[in-house]
Amino acid sequence: MTHAAETCFPLSPAQQRQWLLWHLQPHSTAYHVSGMLTFNGVLDVPALHRAFNALVQRHATLRTVFRVNDDGEPMQWVSAPGDDVPLPVTDLRHLPAAERESAAWRVLRELDATPFNLERGPLRRFALARVADEQYRLLVVKHHIITDGISIQVMLKELSRHYRAGGVDTTLPALSMHYTDIVHAQRQWLHSDAAAQQLAWWRAQLGDSHPVLALPTDAPRQPVMSWPAAQRALAIDAALHQRLRQRAAAAGVTLFTLMLAAFQLLLSRYTGQPHIRVGVPVSGRLQREAAPLMGFFVNTLVMPNRIHSDDTLASLLSRAGEAVKGAQQHQQLPFDHLVDALQPERSLSHTPLVQVLCNYQHEHLPAWQSVRGEPLTLSHFTQLQQQTQFELTLDIHRRDGALLANLIYADSLFHADTMAQFGEHYLRLLAAFAENPAQTVRQLPWLDAAGQQHLHTLSEGPVTSVPGDCVHHLFEAQCARTPDAEAVVMGEERLSYTELNRAANRLAHALVRDGIGPAQRVGIAMHRSLELVISLLAVMKTGAAYVPLDPDYPAQRLRYMMDDSGLSLLLTQPALRDTLPTPDGLRIMTPADYPTGHMPADNPAVPLTGEHLIYLIYTSGSTGQPKGAANSHRALCNRLVWGQGHQPIGAGDTVLQKTPFSFDISFWEFFWPLTTGARLALAGPGEHRDPARLVALIRQHQVTTIHFVPSMLQMFLGEPGIHACDSLKRVICSGEALSAELRSRTLRALPQVSLLNLYGPTEAAIEVTWHDCLEDGSASVPIGRPLANVITRILDADGAPVPTGVPGELCLGGIALAQCYWRRAALTAERFIADPLATQGERLYRTGDLVRWRRDGEIEYLGRIDHQIKVRGFRIELGEIEAALLALPAVREAVVVARNAVAGTQLLGYVSLQPGRHDTATALRSALADTLPDYMVPTQIMLLDTLPLNSNGKIDRKALPAPVQATRDPTAPPRDATEQQIAAIWCDVLGVNAVGRHDSFFDVGGHSLLLMTVHRRLHTTLATPVTVTDLFRYPTVAALATFLARQQSAPARDHDTASRAARQRDALRQRRKPPAERTPT
Repeated sequence: MTHAAETCFPLSPAQQRQWLLWHLQPHSTAYHVSGMLTFNGVLDVPALHRAFNALVQRHATLRTVFRVNDDGEPMQWVSAPGDDVPLPVTDLRHLPAAERESAAWRVLRELDATPFNLERGPLRRFALARVADEQYRLLVVKHHIITDGISIQVMLKELSRHYRAGGVDTTLPALSMHYTDIVHAQRQWLHSDAAAQQLAWWRAQLGDSHPVLALPTDAPRQPVMSWPAAQRALAIDAALHQRLRQRAAAAGVTLFTLMLAAFQLLLSRYTGQPHIRVGVPVSGRLQREAAPLMGFFVNTLVMPNRIHSDDTLASLLSRAGEAVKGAQQHQQLPFDHLVDALQPERSLSHTPLVQVLCNYQHEHLPAWQSVRGEPLTLSHFTQLQQQTQFELTLDIHRRDGALLANLIYADSLFHADTMAQFGEHYLRLLAAFAENPAQTVRQLPWLDAAGQQHLHTLSEGPVTSVPGDCVHHLFEAQCARTPDAEAVVMGEERLSYTELNRAANRLAHALVRDGIGPAQRVGIAMHRSLELVISLLAVMKTGAAYVPLDPDYPAQRLRYMMDDSGLSLLLTQPALRDTLPTPDGLRIMTPADYPTGHMPADNPAVPLTGEHLIYLIYTSGSTGQPKGAANSHRALCNRLVWGQGHQPIGAGDTVLQKTPFSFDISFWEFFWPLTTGARLALAGPGEHRDPARLVALIRQHQVTTIHFVPSMLQMFLGEPGIHACDSLKRVICSGEALSAELRSRTLRALPQVSLLNLYGPTEAAIEVTWHDCLEDGSASVPIGRPLANVITRILDADGAPVPTGVPGELCLGGIALAQCYWRRAALTAERFIADPLATQGERLYRTGDLVRWRRDGEIEYLGRIDHQIKVRGFRIELGEIEAALLALPAVREAVVVARNAVAGTQLLGYVSLQPGRHDTATALRSALADTLPDYMVPTQIMLLDTLPLNSNGKIDRKALPAPVQATRDPTAPPRDATEQQIAAIWCDVLGVNAVGRHDSFFDVGGHSLLLMTVHRRLHTTLATPVTVTDLFRYPTVAALATFLARQQSAPARDHDTASRAARQRDALRQRRKPPAERTPT
């Protein structure tokens, strides 16, 4: 091929990807190949300058730019040699010696910070920084589209020859091929049988599912990846290096394969995903003639591995070796061709097929000497990486017999401490591979002794004594301290502590005479009333356990609970007696049926211990039938005593009891005030669902302490008049995840309150962790630390404690645990397990909640394990999407669910708007697209007046209406002129007759290069500017048309916003001036 007469050539598949990425993010420097090396000795700068000119003249890639031709196809355009190559010199010798090194790096960063324009070029920059009389730093910045790692080595080798020859080495052999020849051959090969065979092999290896690696991050992933880079060096000493080489040789694999296998194993342990894929760059120089060329040859191979707990390290290493061998035999297929063929789900928030790299290089330095034969030493090329294309890269170098490793990571996703820990874990795994390859993954400890002790300290709450064996004893003691204080109020009815205790005692004595006592269960089916409080205390005093039966529950559920619990008696109210589905043979009584007036008023002397059951509360079960959690007096005493120690209340405090008593949170609402001398105020039946009534009750009774589940708190904060609730001192949240947005909104609306976030399941005495909320700007609200006498272990799937930052299942221990699931022995054995770290046979309760330790020692709630879903290959936590919806100004309530559809799992959002807002579902989806990756934006959002709540005040997901499927029919035709224009361009580019308004461009045959063609056509057809990034973010006809309509109205909004902002800035400047200098208005 004669190059002198040609000006343009096709792009390689890898260059096509670079071309697309540049159009997506033209201001990014992520694909700059930049670095520095040091010359020690007498450097002839003019000779080096001539050497660079000779280098650029010899290699056409260094004279290449990228533009489209007349047919709209991107091409590489090679200019004729002749222009002088700039080589500016920055003299840093005027600086103190200690500052020159950092100054040289600063010059390089400035050189690297200016993005290249692929269409104008040049796409390389060279410079020198002089740091001493006989020491220079050579600074190199090139765009990846014209270079790769081996090209840097080629550059240094040829520069050394040119320089040694005084500037031009005429003895260098002529290049028999050029980069564009290699591209031409590659493009022809892609149409061959060999290419088809390699593609078939890769399809068999990778299958049809392409899951995204879900590395736990310290900050949320953004809709469009743009990641500043940071690095963490790993210290692999000579002894470990030698052992690794020996182990690899014994296993018949390369050292790289061993290091890759350890990396894959660590990624699996961090993510919990068994199928791990890592990208591995290879030279791509398969022809001998490519060896002396400079250009973008590198190819990325996908290295899969399957990790199982019972695998030995030797078996993992063997599988990694087979994968590496097979991939090397099929490495000619370009990565980008593989991506287009497999069509993984596209997203701008991550790279396709692989999200992490393992890069292995063996560096060689050419010998340099000065023109006059004097020695000139050269350091290795040290790369500068200010941005990264991948979330994480393990960069391994073999240099001068040493093994060097770095973690290059996205600084906006991972904290430096997280990567330090990751690096320590990787080194520990390398040592395990070297020392004992026969051990299984399950046998590998996450932590060393110091790490285990640290987690042990974090996971165990303070050990304290619990005064009193039984809850009613705590109440009786309080009655002795404050006999005449007001204990409970409801409307105009009031009882003092003495009156309440005597009424409960009389009913208790009557129940004891009726045969009620320890080891029995008494059902209570009552509406909220003084009678209910008396009955709860009376049953406790008999030694029986109470079973709360909400009269509003469906009859079938109530009947099941009555049957399952084996009630000895059912206490109810006269109005409810004939409405309850009472089993045959069960006695049903009201307190008035007992002759309490003739009963003793003293405290019954029933012998009890803290291990006796206090209640049996039923919670939802996965089988469709509720399950009863049996809790002890001791566990509930511990909760009450901790609460009083953490936030003391007493005379002058009023706690509003509004939670249905079938919900365990109601327990402390009843008995925290009654055991501390505070006052209990009861909301009327149904008032807990009415924010307006709650405001009235708070003001009427001067309530100081109130509990909300977050969904009800959201509604309460929207109620006019809450600012008048100035008696409130404490707002306590639990029952659902508390979002950062709701935390901040609460503290703004009620600045006088302390906000406490609690967590706990019914199976562990109400709440077991706590976090005092502050407006600290954090993106999530932790559930905090363990209460006194509570154990919070976070375990992986094999029951091993996980380190900080790694998700695991929260398992609870200590005295808070329920004794069992009532009459459910198999389920009890499944969920209540032996503590793997205990020595006395202690138990743990498996919550099914996914959490992780934060760096500050608090626990972060990530969601239910069974709420983690996959949409289009992405692992998603629904709570993250709900939090993003709630952060929108228009949204009052929000919940997201996943439903199965013909096209796969779809996300559906349900939203109620703030009063006075009229935002459309389309506008909400567009707003979400600004903060969430596209795969996390619900397919449909339904607007409701209010979201349905269950009796506990939580959002009732089962009561949400079914989606209107017709609105998302993918075959629906374009509706308006804009949609028709877009669809027409699609059809023309894709070569199809029709597309639906909800078809995804990539699902109907589109790929990245065709998207570029669509972009050019839209640019000339539509009046509204649109970027390639916009096309990725709005890949359907309907979504793109909606976006364009929003853009058309944006200028006016932007002008109004800018004018308003200017006025505000001017007003602020005026306020900052002395009064005499202010401009009159």
